[in-house]
Amino acid sequence: MSHLCEIAVEFRHIDAVRDACAALGWTLHQGGRVRSYVGTGEACAWTIELTTEASLRQTYNLGLRQAPDGTYALLCDNAMRGPVTPVGQYAGETPRILGRLRQEYATAVLYAEAALHGWQLDATQQPDGTRTVWVHGLIG
Repeated sequence: MSHLCEIAVEFRHIDAVRDACAALGWTLHQGGRVRSYVGTGEACAWTIELTTEASLRQTYNLGLRQAPDGTYALLCDNAMRGPVTPVGQYAGETPRILGRLRQEYATAVLYAEAALHGWQLDATQQPDGTRTVWVHGLIG
């Protein structure tokens, strides 16, 4: 059965989450409740609407629950549009959605850090969807 789960990923910079969502065409909202196949779940500090995901946006969204240390845990359905999946496993569209968010978040954090230090970045999208980023100016 599809169920709501907390993903072992930690977001520290909400501005980088906002930038990642913008890059994906998704929308970040303060507050709201996470949605899964079985309905509406718990209240979250932030929710992400999967705006550009036509087959997912009506039923699912992502939730960010803030921890006491200020970081955010990700809550989502473990099997968006996928088969019945046991607890602790992911199926359907969930791995793709999470992979895209992680990639864009990491890129946003890297760009923000580079801007702080005056580093130059060159990024190339690979055929498999991964991104290679070169940082210039670390040594000097």
